[in-house]
Amino acid sequence: NVAFGGYIPLMMSTVTRAMNRDPEGFARAEGEWRRKRAEMGHAVYDGPFPGIPANWDNFDPNANVKSIEPVEIELRTPPPAPPPRSIGVPEGYDA
Repeated sequence: NVAFGGYIPLMMSTVTRAMNRDPEGFARAEGEWRRKRAEMGHAVYDGPFPGIPANWDNFDPNANVKSIEPVEIELRTPPPAPPPRSIGVPEGYDA
């Protein structure tokens, strides 16, 4: 269950502890992460546009922003997986 035992709550907890322990260090680490992502050409999601109040006029029950038009995000197709191949039959086993 993602809500209770998944990786998202664990990541949120880790970030919260890091922010509370060393806010300046966390800000530096986040800036470095964003810089590296930009160098690699990867986008970083910053959340909804700033200035959107968190209320029912702007968000639906699933927390989707409904007061602005959706933004198209470029998706890259991963390279195809190599075809499966045999690694042979271990000694002592029949083929």
